[in-house]
Amino acid sequence: MAVGTVTVFSRSGHESFLTCRRKFYYNYLYGGAGWTKKQTPMELAIGLAVHAGMEALFRGKSSDEALEETEKTWASYTKEAREANPNNTLLMSQLEEGSYLSQAFILAWLNFRAEEFHNTYEILQVEEELRVPLDICSATVTLAARCDAILRDRSTKDLWVLNHKTCKDWDSSTWKYDIQMWMEPLAAEHHFGEPCRGTIINAFRKGRPYQGLLNNPLIYGYTNGSDWSYTSKPGWKKIFIPQTSIDWQDRIRKIPEAVIDTVLPRSLPVYPPTQPILTEWLTSITRWQLEIAYYNSDDVSQEERLNYFEARRCKFTCASCEFSNVCFGQTDIDTVINDGLLQKRIDHHATAESS
Repeated sequence: MAVGTVTVFSRSGHESFLTCRRKFYYNYLYGGAGWTKKQTPMELAIGLAVHAGMEALFRGKSSDEALEETEKTWASYTKEAREANPNNTLLMSQLEEGSYLSQAFILAWLNFRAEEFHNTYEILQVEEELRVPLDICSATVTLAARCDAILRDRSTKDLWVLNHKTCKDWDSSTWKYDIQMWMEPLAAEHHFGEPCRGTIINAFRKGRPYQGLLNNPLIYGYTNGSDWSYTSKPGWKKIFIPQTSIDWQDRIRKIPEAVIDTVLPRSLPVYPPTQPILTEWLTSITRWQLEIAYYNSDDVSQEERLNYFEARRCKFTCASCEFSNVCFGQTDIDTVINDGLLQKRIDHHATAESS
């Protein structure tokens, strides 16, 4: 990549760089596109499956087609875990749970949110790559963003970005700090040539696991033998609805609105920061990208490169990192790759020049 022409890396790449530069280097640069865990984390697989189902709906596909796309995506991202651990009973239960929950989210949205959504917004774009050329610090920066959807309010005619978010817990006050809520409205604004108000969050709350499994009311219920509840009660038995004779899809349509609001939480729009904050942030991004391009070039030695992409060794970053054994000298990155423990990272902006 030529210095002076840089592409702003992804939100996950940006956060990885700020958290631990060495992890960023191995994840996004080493060997060309970088390397990632071979097995997709379960929570990420659910998010990818829900995104696939929502994209199918937004592109005009039927509910059955959307559910099929959701399940197909879930299966593709969990195939490695399933084949590697066939005798792990808890994992098999988690995989079954994730499959049904991903589809349940799509069904719940269709039954409780779709009509209101389509009455309020017109869908202008779905999952399209947007490029924003910026001119900062005498360097040409191309900001690449892929919005889940871009919307127009049918009443006010305002432009909005839509972002699907799957999460364990829901705290809408934190989204204003997420740079995705800064990048995507900026990209939409440039593409359409008009102001973009901000981001609408389409939330899917999974909940937190207990003893390895969730308690989400879309797929779980509780019974004392005669009565049913959507929440746990002392002495009541927890039931995984898809394993019963109950039509789990029909049950979702009958869930009370108050319960649905706990799994599809509503929130106020997220507005981007003020222009001075955006300018300061973009200036920092440009500086980092120029540094990254230089230290990843043939002009520096590997020792200099690793000194720049320093490892942040602490329990908060290393405990779950796939490169921790490398950073603590127990092995080296090429051995980990050759042993088949990692896979090439898929570059979703592959058509762009990227770091």
